[in-house]
Amino acid sequence: MEHFVLACIGLAATLGLVACESGSLKQTPPAHEQSALTSPIDTLALLEARQFQTLDRHFAAVQASYDKGDIADHDLREAFKVFKSPKEALEDRYNGWVSMFPRSYVARLARGIYYVNVGDAHRGRKTIRETPEAELSTSENFYSKAMTDLRASMDLDEKPLLSFVNAIFVARENGDPETARKWLDRAIQIDPRNYSARAAYMSAIETRWGGNQEMMNAFLKECREANLSQKQMDLLESVVIEDQGWIHLFRERDYAAAVAAYRRSGELGGDREIANVIYALSMQGKYREELAVIEAELALKPGDPTLLHDRGEARFRLDMAQEGLDDIRAAAEGGNSDAQNEMGRFYMLGLPGYLDRDIPVGLEWFKKSAAQGNSAGQENLRRAQQLSSSSGQN
Repeated sequence: MEHFVLACIGLAATLGLVACESGSLKQTPPAHEQSALTSPIDTLALLEARQFQTLDRHFAAVQASYDKGDIADHDLREAFKVFKSPKEALEDRYNGWVSMFPRSYVARLARGIYYVNVGDAHRGRKTIRETPEAELSTSENFYSKAMTDLRASMDLDEKPLLSFVNAIFVARENGDPETARKWLDRAIQIDPRNYSARAAYMSAIETRWGGNQEMMNAFLKECREANLSQKQMDLLESVVIEDQGWIHLFRERDYAAAVAAYRRSGELGGDREIANVIYALSMQGKYREELAVIEAELALKPGDPTLLHDRGEARFRLDMAQEGLDDIRAAAEGGNSDAQNEMGRFYMLGLPGYLDRDIPVGLEWFKKSAAQGNSAGQENLRRAQQLSSSSGQN
């Protein structure tokens, strides 16, 4: 097993294929029960079909319901999160929506949210030093587009809360806590007890984004004085504790302390506990412990594509190549874009004794990963198409 892994690594380096990203350590607040106005519609299908009038009418009604105080900010956020899909092929559809309704707040906001997440997909979760210059440049371009839309949208509605929330996310990516605070203050002016902007700002002042624990604890105290609910306070505190885990993991290399912090964050409601613990155990080379955590979680979430991908990677590290391949394939077929990228790499490289090299099949897997906005999949698709063209394969 060791020899074929090393051989694949060497071939991957020769071809320039990009491994999937892992270890994303971002806090995401949990979903809330949706009201009738925020009940799901097939938004992406309507967008693909250019049904802009239907989209604009539906989301304008949701925004109007928030403006009147009929729904809370978390309901609003849930309704608009569908626009987080980073599929770059959708840009033309968003452009069509804005072109048809140039003064529509929701059209501008939707495209702004979309651009933020396309930027995030290119930026990835690696450090600036580890991220290719081309990806950084592309992400900055999308963040700039996002801010153009978000700034324009702020003048098109009386309570543009989500515009401020997403502007905070852009400020976070730029490592600019001061600007993030400016957007937070404006969000509080229009909705003094809102949780969404506060959660975004707490993330923006994490250590990895240029903030620190002192800032986070001071802001936690400020939020207590705003009379947020206990659940909301617990979630905000979970971000502070998760940041401690990040410091233990990446700065102090104290893996046991990192795992303990991530467990505590999970107890407070943070939804990254399992992913972070898996990553921390992997960093320590404790692959059997990592596998045990994944197995326990899979017992609760059978067939979860993300967990199957994680288990596949752990099994490969434990020289369980066939089992690992089966998991990665199942995760890819379940729609996990990292796993789809991995299947593309496997077919491009071949796994001696387990999988024959097949460039056309590899291309198809890269296409599926790239279509979901996976930056590694997009880069690998570009390189694989060049390889296919030069070798005369279709």
